[in-house]
Amino acid sequence: MVVMPLGLFTLINTMTDEIKDIQYFIDKEKEYISEHKNDGSMFEESTGLIDADFYNPEYFLKNGKIQRYYDGIKGYIGNEEKYELTEAERVILRMFCGDMSCYFRDDYYHGTVPEIAEELFKVLNSLVLKAPQSKSTPLRRYCKSQDKTDFCEGDIFTVAHCLTCTEDDWEQEDSKNVYIIEPLKDGKTKAHNLYEIYNHGDEKQVNFTRGTSFKITKVITQKNDLKLIYMEELP
Repeated sequence: MVVMPLGLFTLINTMTDEIKDIQYFIDKEKEYISEHKNDGSMFEESTGLIDADFYNPEYFLKNGKIQRYYDGIKGYIGNEEKYELTEAERVILRMFCGDMSCYFRDDYYHGTVPEIAEELFKVLNSLVLKAPQSKSTPLRRYCKSQDKTDFCEGDIFTVAHCLTCTEDDWEQEDSKNVYIIEPLKDGKTKAHNLYEIYNHGDEKQVNFTRGTSFKITKVITQKNDLKLIYMEELP
């Protein structure tokens, strides 16, 4: 069975488009804040009062975080200068390694991905491509609650966003589902060592570029019902 993510068709049509500069994102954020500052609140039984535009897919713009990340850039971090990151890529790196990583996943939006998110995806993908190609095997992803785990052997899994993994074995199989990934060899992998640009938290972070496909080779369900999901990268 082929597992097709929500954002794949948009990805196919957009991944060769022009990469936006940082001013585009700052302007879009300011525009959203201006248009929604008087939306008021609404009552939701489970949570109480929330912003009226809370479920807007662009709601993440409301706190002005892109502007704050941009204002916070002082000097280079890690090897940003060596790998010639653009201003937009430097901001997106901080957002992605900071408290905004969830907004770089197409499946976060539960439906139509807003235009500005698609543009964020493209800048991140450009950044990942600047990092050195990974030579490590296997790579592991210690899954979050939203990660897909209902696989069968032989499934093809295509990830529209830049899947995050690590070179390291954190030995967290007793508390998390784990993807164990065999990358392509001989310089053909789409995995790149983001940590060689910036090693956030010493996590040895590796990211695959958008649209990478994998074949599920084995699924082991452990006694605690957590899964070890083995997969191999496809060309």
